[in-house]
Amino acid sequence: TFRRRRRRRRFYQHLFIQGGSHHIIDMTPMMKNHILPSFGSSSSSSKVGKVVARRRHRSSAASLVPRSSASSSPSTPLPAWATALVEGTQNTLQRACDDAIARMPSNAEEPTVAICFVSSTLNDSYDDTVATLRQRVPSLRAVVGCSAYGCIGEEDVDDDSNDDTQPKEVERKAAACVALGAFPQSVAVATHVEDNSLPDADDPPEVWHARFGLAGTPAEAISRDPPSFVVFSSPGFRNLQALIDGLDFAFPNCSVVGGISSWSEMEHPQALFHYAATDEAAAGGSTGRYETGAVVLCLQGGGVRIESLAAQGCRPLHTPPIAIASSDRNIVTSVIASNGSKVTPLEHLMRTLSNLDDSDRSAARNLMAALTPKSTDALRSDDDENKDDDGKKEDEKEDDDDDEESPSWKSTWGSDSTNGYLVRPIVGADNNSGAVALGSEISPDQRLTWVCRDKEGATQDLELHLSERVRRRLEASFSGSSEGSTKQVLGCLLCACNGRGYDLFQSDSFDSRTVRRYEPSGKVCGYFANGEIARCGVHDPAVAAAAADRSPSRRQSSISSRDPVSLLGFTLVVGFVTYSPPPS
Repeated sequence: TFRRRRRRRRFYQHLFIQGGSHHIIDMTPMMKNHILPSFGSSSSSSKVGKVVARRRHRSSAASLVPRSSASSSPSTPLPAWATALVEGTQNTLQRACDDAIARMPSNAEEPTVAICFVSSTLNDSYDDTVATLRQRVPSLRAVVGCSAYGCIGEEDVDDDSNDDTQPKEVERKAAACVALGAFPQSVAVATHVEDNSLPDADDPPEVWHARFGLAGTPAEAISRDPPSFVVFSSPGFRNLQALIDGLDFAFPNCSVVGGISSWSEMEHPQALFHYAATDEAAAGGSTGRYETGAVVLCLQGGGVRIESLAAQGCRPLHTPPIAIASSDRNIVTSVIASNGSKVTPLEHLMRTLSNLDDSDRSAARNLMAALTPKSTDALRSDDDENKDDDGKKEDEKEDDDDDEESPSWKSTWGSDSTNGYLVRPIVGADNNSGAVALGSEISPDQRLTWVCRDKEGATQDLELHLSERVRRRLEASFSGSSEGSTKQVLGCLLCACNGRGYDLFQSDSFDSRTVRRYEPSGKVCGYFANGEIARCGVHDPAVAAAAADRSPSRRQSSISSRDPVSLLGFTLVVGFVTYSPPPS
């Protein structure tokens, strides 16, 4: 019996340590927690299992590609990612930077990229932020970051667990978080833009390419391998929408993640941080602190990409969505109910609320509106799919009973739920006309759903999107896709609405630890934002580019016309920093 147990233990140790083990960890992250400790009946065998799991996880956290991939080209430098979070008021950023350096794998290249977040409580240290990073890591060529209401990162674990660090969210307290990236084969350029330094909307894509560090890169290469952008903006940057629209236009299928700088107290100043090795002004002694504009990090090539996920944390109060019949800027004046009748939005809203049970009516105090980000063509396509053989929509065949407007909230968003909706606040209503004003401009081709924001809805929405991402990864692996089988998550960049966190979930570090459950190898770094930036739902730039390449009619507009980069609210945006070995 002892020999059988020893052989079995050696087999599983070999399975987890040698090449190919990443498939098992990706598909069943709980296996290492349950299989390894149960190899033998003695406590010593349990400890061996935990040591093996810890070593395996550290190797994964160190962001090294699987050995089977590395062995094919041992001379190729591999990317790496490490993060650290430090609380306190004394040398906070320095300690966070030193901890991140210590967590880099010993055989990694020198870090070239830093992303940092500093609590607004530490605003006295804003001017020293970039200088500190450059002093601690002289190899840096790009730095971006901003002030924060709260910081998200990795803290050491002292207990006898299988992990050496765990995610932690620090809100309204002094803290700093640093992520260091070594991307030796990738282009990494940081840019600071102001209202008067942004390319014009009529400029060709080449002008945008040059402005954000890809001058001279062939358009075909950008289309085949879309860049990834990290964007942090000041609250007063008037051209933020023009910036993200321009990135969407000039870099089809690109990934964009980020947010607006924030602060924990109104009297605290906000700040952006920027350094570029190619910028002579910054290299000549500028502090790298800005109070206006936006900072943009562009990553392109070398197999490194950022996949985005945006979960907006709201649940629908009715299905299906209703069509907007008429609107004026941000005011909805009439809608088409599911029975085909035209009513005012206020009438439809009151009807929806009247059909809720007591618990849902209480939750509806946090009432908002969700708008589809789809284009007219996409909506027309959906309408055609929903028609029966007689050309009549399925929802038009329902009874005129008001109950159809308000089924149980547990109804899902629909088949394209992971494409997401743009959640916007309701800013006013007119009892006389029945019009409702929302927090953004509206076009008549959009659809609208009344939603509410609460703990249960936010949890369901986040897990729905994370599950969808896992499903897509497994689908790619089982389909034989080379990228699906070799892709590795290096880390996770989190931008969470400052209305989430403990106040919403009544639980510490809920968002970051939920992400960790679905992506065990992704070390997190992030902050609580004053507004978030991403495409709705789940977006993989490589998959989007491949889909556009297979459809010639979509190469120019791409699928980004369906899910444009948007300024979001009440959202958790996750940027999964991934690495796939480039084809030989």
